[in-house]
Order: sequence, then structure tokens, then C-alpha cells
Amino acid sequence: MRPLAILTGFVLGSAVSITFSMAVVGLLLMILVSDYPQVRGEIRPLLTAAGLFLCLTIAAGLSFIGLLREQPWWWLAQLVMWVILGGTVLYFLPD
Repeated sequence: MRPLAILTGFVLGSAVSITFSMAVVGLLLMILVSDYPQVRGEIRPLLTAAGLFLCLTIAAGLSFIGLLREQPWWWLAQLVMWVILGGTVLYFLPD
């Protein structure tokens, strides 16, 4: 396995776990919003972040598959994955 595939696997695994965790927290917040109205303001930013990580998960998954199967489009998938990863990092930087 190539080093780039290993690095892509790390990105994919991390993105999957973060996406799943944020989705579960979002579900819990939606359940609790009727009892605790102060959490209403937390749902939208959480779902936005979960959406970013979902896009990263999809891009990393496609990139990982492309690398392992040596598809001709693997470099494009890598580019998209790294751009989304960079955008996600920029989203979380403080203003």
C-alpha cells in the first residue's frame, strides 16, 4: 500500500468517526430542544459542521477507492479531498 493511500485512510477514518459523532449529537439535540430551548441555537452550527465532514467523508472514500483500484481519476479525487479538508480547517479557525 502506498503512503498516500495510508494517509487517505487516516483522513477517511477520522472523517467517518467525526461525521457519525456529530450526527448522533445532532439527533440528541433535536430530541432535547423541546425540554431545553437554549440548545436551539446550537443545532444549526452543528449540522453545518456535520455537513462539512460528510462531504469530506465522501471525498476521502472516493479518493481511497480510486487509489487502491488505481483508477485514472484518483488524482482528481485526491485534489477534491484536500480542498475540502482545507476548507473544513478554515471553517473552524477563529475569526
